[in-house]
Amino acid sequence: MAKFDFWKEHWLLDNPDWVLKRESDWSVFEQKLHIHHNKNEVSAFKTYFLKGEWTPEAKCEPSIIFKIFNVPNLTKDKLELILSFITDKKELIRVRLDLFTGCFINIAPIILDTNGNNIKWLIEYLTFYEPTYSHNVVNYRNFKGITKFPYPINPTDDLNGFYWSFVKIANKWLETKAVNPNCGIQYIINHWFTSEKYLKSTAISNEFSTVQLYNLFLQIHNFIPSHYSNIGMQEKQSFVNQFNECVAKYGFHNEAIQQLWDKAGVDKEDAWVDKVMLNPISEDKINKQNSYEKELFRTFVSHEVPSYKVDFKKIAQVFKKYDFTNDEFTEGMVQRVKLTEHLTSKFKSELGYSDTESIYGLRYQFSVNSKYLGTDKSLLKLDLISVNKFKQEINPTFMIIERPRERNALCKSRVCLKNRQFIIDAIRAELGIQFSRYLGFTYDESNPRKIPPEPKYYDSYLEEMAEPFIDANYFPLRIGRFGLLDNEDDDFPLK
Repeated sequence: MAKFDFWKEHWLLDNPDWVLKRESDWSVFEQKLHIHHNKNEVSAFKTYFLKGEWTPEAKCEPSIIFKIFNVPNLTKDKLELILSFITDKKELIRVRLDLFTGCFINIAPIILDTNGNNIKWLIEYLTFYEPTYSHNVVNYRNFKGITKFPYPINPTDDLNGFYWSFVKIANKWLETKAVNPNCGIQYIINHWFTSEKYLKSTAISNEFSTVQLYNLFLQIHNFIPSHYSNIGMQEKQSFVNQFNECVAKYGFHNEAIQQLWDKAGVDKEDAWVDKVMLNPISEDKINKQNSYEKELFRTFVSHEVPSYKVDFKKIAQVFKKYDFTNDEFTEGMVQRVKLTEHLTSKFKSELGYSDTESIYGLRYQFSVNSKYLGTDKSLLKLDLISVNKFKQEINPTFMIIERPRERNALCKSRVCLKNRQFIIDAIRAELGIQFSRYLGFTYDESNPRKIPPEPKYYDSYLEEMAEPFIDANYFPLRIGRFGLLDNEDDDFPLK
């Protein structure tokens, strides 16, 4: 087995606490590796990750990139020592590129490298400490003509990797709820802006680049934060601030890009309001719903909520705290309602009731405002429901039910979906109540999955769990994914 000469300085195998932490990091890291690597490769990665050892020239030997990123507490002198073993110019260019992209492609808040705090200096090192994009070349060690920027733009190519890689990763990083706070995307904003003048004038002529760039500009112009309990929130806000400073400092050279930026600045993001489902929903359509289908309107459930936490006023105050409602809570607005006709048989059974038994609960209803919806052209009410399980007076089930005035495309509203996510996180973090949706993750016959997920479904599982779900083959409400309307026909009878 081979090791770096300095391995004892970084792999502290005589320290039980260090070993325990390293093994814990590996248990998370391993899930990602299984997606693209076989068992033998993962086994070799594990040996290196935990012990700093590898078998030279073996088929499963970890790449130099893997070795560098997974040296615990990597230092500049150790990086230079590793790079000094490279004797081929093309190999050096490839390694610098792979290291550079490796600094910013990881957006997930999991252990994909153990040197997160070193990403900034690593980017500075790889760009020869140039604060902006540079086409210049330098002599490096015994190699001549090494470009200062490791991901150079080709002025003759429409699909320039660095420019569009930045756009794609920045989009994903900003829109994802919890992110890697050390993602290198936040350290190359100046490089991105100053690289634009090297693009061809036709660089955004295709639909993919136009849509990606426009979405990024929307997120910058109208940044919607995640709740502070989510990792990476402060870093995302800092990124947005830096981006706006660069707009003021550098502007855009490409006229089409400037037009996209200006258009995004006045986009009210309310086109979804007018997309209304005009046809009535048939009973047959309701009965044929599948719980793995995306909901048009959401119902959240929290089971076994301790009685002392079930307080309509506390939840209403969270909405009020973040200025998502203009309504003031009063105890007189809490009503006793009959839920029987609106709940599915399977959900009734989950509560301990037969399909024929009457079920009653308490309901507080209020309206969310234009800040929550992102527009004053639509209306949405929320029902907060408390219902006891059969013959049980404590630890009731709690529900949050969305009630639109009409079945429009609320599920397409970026603003509302982000604010919905925010408030569910706020209730969890500040009141200790976790609301979850119902999603048949494992019940899609055309795409069979299980929990824990197989490696190929691991990413999709993590994306779904950004909004926690209960894996079930039914919805709580009979109307299911279509949602109850705010009208007399769909309302719960008062009792």
